[in-house]
Amino acid sequence: MVAGQTASFSITATGSAPLAYQWARGGADIAGATSASYTTAATTLSDNGASFTARITNSAGSVTSSAAILTVTAATAGPVITTQPASQTVVAGQTVTFSVVATGTGLTYQWSRAGVQIAGATAATFTLSATALADNAATFQVRVVNGGGQVDSATATLTVTSPPMGTSPTAQRLSAGPGYTLARLADGTVIAWGSGMAGGSGPAYPGSNAHRISGLVNIAAVVGFNTWTGTRPVFGDSTLHSLAVTADGTVYSWGWDFGATSDTPTFQLADTPVAVTRLGASKQVVTNRLLTLALHADGTVWYTPGTLRINPPSSNARQVTGLPNITALAEMHNQQNVAAAIGSDGTVWRLLATSANTGPGVTDWTVSAQQMPAPPGVVQATCAGLDVTISPLLLNTHYCLAVTSDGRVWSWGNNAVGQLGDGTQTERNAPAAIAGLSDMRKVLATGGMSYALGNDGRVYSWGGYGDNAGAALSARLPANSMGIDASLLTPGVVPGIQDMVELSGAAGEVRPEARAAGVHIAALKRGWHGVDLGRGLLPAAGTKQRHGFLFRSSPGAGSEPGCAVRD
Repeated sequence: MVAGQTASFSITATGSAPLAYQWARGGADIAGATSASYTTAATTLSDNGASFTARITNSAGSVTSSAAILTVTAATAGPVITTQPASQTVVAGQTVTFSVVATGTGLTYQWSRAGVQIAGATAATFTLSATALADNAATFQVRVVNGGGQVDSATATLTVTSPPMGTSPTAQRLSAGPGYTLARLADGTVIAWGSGMAGGSGPAYPGSNAHRISGLVNIAAVVGFNTWTGTRPVFGDSTLHSLAVTADGTVYSWGWDFGATSDTPTFQLADTPVAVTRLGASKQVVTNRLLTLALHADGTVWYTPGTLRINPPSSNARQVTGLPNITALAEMHNQQNVAAAIGSDGTVWRLLATSANTGPGVTDWTVSAQQMPAPPGVVQATCAGLDVTISPLLLNTHYCLAVTSDGRVWSWGNNAVGQLGDGTQTERNAPAAIAGLSDMRKVLATGGMSYALGNDGRVYSWGGYGDNAGAALSARLPANSMGIDASLLTPGVVPGIQDMVELSGAAGEVRPEARAAGVHIAALKRGWHGVDLGRGLLPAAGTKQRHGFLFRSSPGAGSEPGCAVRD
């Protein structure tokens, strides 16, 4: 036992009563120790090795027990913290480590955040990787324990600040919405520009018309709402929201909050991004008016409603069943409840959302999977328009483009404005390779006008109307009549731009009366520091910067003027 504790000895004996007891230490009787048990005073190290016996006596005689040896060890000193965890300030995205120094033997540690134990945080140091602005003001404490007791450290407070806003932003990812553009910068923050975005306010970026979206750090990808339906909620649903995905897969959303933006919809404009936790850790997300899809790292696909208001609001994401292992989601450029996914085997799957009233004021959503006709070996795909098989009363304008592993581009579906790129305006349900396109890395289907980005950095366009709307998007023809210029029926290189590494766009209507309202396309140039917007992100006065490229399809609501690439 540990010095300072007491020791108890006891004995059991049989014989004719009465029995008398006498305890002895080292053969010497202990005064008053005359019962069947004996408890020592508080022990000391000098008691170590002492022997104790008991002598039992009755009228027939006496007997002495065997000796019991007492072992006394030094008391274990309780832990003493000599260096407390220190409060720290870091820039969002950085790693922070808290540490404690304590004396004592057999020490164990348990860190807590705001009083709640952190699983696995059982060392003398605790590291929080990739801090976020949401970690600002978080408090951390550690409990140190050994056989001698426990002690709690002082509380350390974490301060997380936004990364500094430099004067030369380096854009790495783009996503174009109808009338606005999002760019993820190299530091993991997001900037935006344009007149059509709902929500997402923040400080102005120095020397530009862009602004940083407050509350976003560690962002890996941005997703603009990519179908034009106007700029305000109509008939109880919303038309614009945006998404961002962090490096660890957390999805953030802002804009009109009618089901897709937050776990508990407010039915108001959400100006600051909020985490959509119900989508889980996601590697890719796509969204439109009726459907939001999230691809997880294990190849499963999960869904919630898009910006459409449902009653009651969805609180949980559901898995789309019937799919193979999915490697990518196709970009959605339509207002319908239809999307597409690409399997690891190169197959393409239509994802169809259906709704049904399951009770008074209650709408239930399900998403089914159907394999689409597609070429073998698809690695990237995009679809746009209205699908007559889903909406029989609407004019069919649905078509798809795909890139296969050999770099060829394939098309199928509606071809009313030459969007299939085969030189005709004839609808075709079977996929066919588009002549003249090879070594492509991405395709983009919008409102009847199509694009492809080659590995050589050139951008190709085809389809659309030959009037001002089509010419502005294709950047290939001057304005002419309302007809379709024959040269737009096959792909052609968009002049004046090169070395592009990313292509993004927002879709509009394919129908002639809509004239592709709301479409614009943005492309990012290799090694350049931003995007050239006309009225968007511009260099500071007196400086010379390289920029990317933006062009758009029409002067429809929310569109931004296009411009050429320049140094």
